[in-house]
Amino acid sequence: MPPSGLRLLLPLVLPLLWLLLLAPGRPAAGLSTCKTIDMELVKRKRIEAIRGQILSKLRLASPPSQGDVPPGPLPEAVLALYNSTRDRVAGESAEPEPEPEADYYAKEVTRVLMVDPGNNKESRHSVYMFFNSTELREAVPEPWLLSRAELRLQRLKQQQEQHVELYQRYSNDSWRYLSNRLLAPSNTAEWLSFDVTGVVRQWLSQG
Repeated sequence: MPPSGLRLLLPLVLPLLWLLLLAPGRPAAGLSTCKTIDMELVKRKRIEAIRGQILSKLRLASPPSQGDVPPGPLPEAVLALYNSTRDRVAGESAEPEPEPEADYYAKEVTRVLMVDPGNNKESRHSVYMFFNSTELREAVPEPWLLSRAELRLQRLKQQQEQHVELYQRYSNDSWRYLSNRLLAPSNTAEWLSFDVTGVVRQWLSQG
């Protein structure tokens, strides 16, 4: 069976790619040692980064006053960025239902590494990632058993701002946009995480 694929558009190489699957099984060890994340701080920094990107696309140093707004439609790139940001913020603002304690301790984290597609499909601005569907189904036999799936990548240190986009590949070689991320410059390597629960559940349902 051909592997299922994802595609990441970005100007850098990200090694160590894998899927993390959360499904019923043995209790996941070490979860209590995770550091607490200040989501409000993360959201503020993301908004600041997006604001900076919009100003950069408009070639402005600072937001214009209401009287300085030029007439006419906005550039398509700005509208696309606004729409994707609005949808993502709307999804994040919805508070998830608390997970029952019994269900939490009954889940197991499984790591599934990407596979070599057999041909070099990488380019300067794209990274193609393929995963073995059989291995996925061995980890999670039924789609309804999957609680969450994340695509995790290690970003190398970069001195410039970067915008990455994630796409899903279909069997007819068409692509579906999944998500995007604006990455601020960083002097250290860091891990990125994309929610691909819907994609993996679809792969599991295809049989």
